[in-house]
Amino acid sequence: MVLTADFISSDTTICWGTCITFTDISTGTVTAWAWTFEGAITTTSSVKNPINVCYPAAGTYSVKLIITNGVSFDSVIKYINVVTPFISAGANATITLGSSIVLNGSGPVITYSWSPSTALNFTNIPNPTASPTITTTYTVSGKDTNNCVASSAVTILVIEPELPCGDVFVPTGFSPNGDGENDKICVMGNCIAELDFSIYDRLGEKIFETKDGSRCWNGEFHGKTMANDVFVYYLVVTLKNGDKVTKKGNIQLVN
Repeated sequence: MVLTADFISSDTTICWGTCITFTDISTGTVTAWAWTFEGAITTTSSVKNPINVCYPAAGTYSVKLIITNGVSFDSVIKYINVVTPFISAGANATITLGSSIVLNGSGPVITYSWSPSTALNFTNIPNPTASPTITTTYTVSGKDTNNCVASSAVTILVIEPELPCGDVFVPTGFSPNGDGENDKICVMGNCIAELDFSIYDRLGEKIFETKDGSRCWNGEFHGKTMANDVFVYYLVVTLKNGDKVTKKGNIQLVN
């Protein structure tokens, strides 16, 4: 019977770094096989059905099979397309505390997944809105039509707002749960010479007081974190130009 070389592969388009299997479907009485895998980690094989042939880089590579029965031989060449998935998370950006930014995910992918989910309105769309309270690096992963996965990262730098001299700011809420985000209440301002900052619970008991502008309230009273509630603050500030600022407001504590 005349020898006719032929084979099939478990896939013809694969992601870089993955492996495939080849199956000989030659006709005739074959006694030996000689495979050559261009671009693969293992470049040759003499088994009938090679398995776990892996490709470390993108490209289009030839696969050649030579068969023989000791008297005659035949050969066939086919090609494997190895693709590199791509996704971009966009450029790094800077925002001021309290503002938001739209993340710019893009690429030839059909699914998106952003992490961490902290301060994102959605995690499965290309362009979610991020409102982080601290500098955060977001990573987006995507899967293309070949089921290949790629990822990319973007860092959003969060800076304190630059307050004009005379402006004094006290946040309206915080979450002292130890996650490193918005854990304390501080008086903010760049022209403060002196201050008297006090916080009271709803029963009128003073639970925090400071005259030190660098000292913030961490939500604790007598060493224990207060329960979720609304607290009232009073603030008297003397600015470097001698002006006085008096403020009163509410602070929401949410653990």
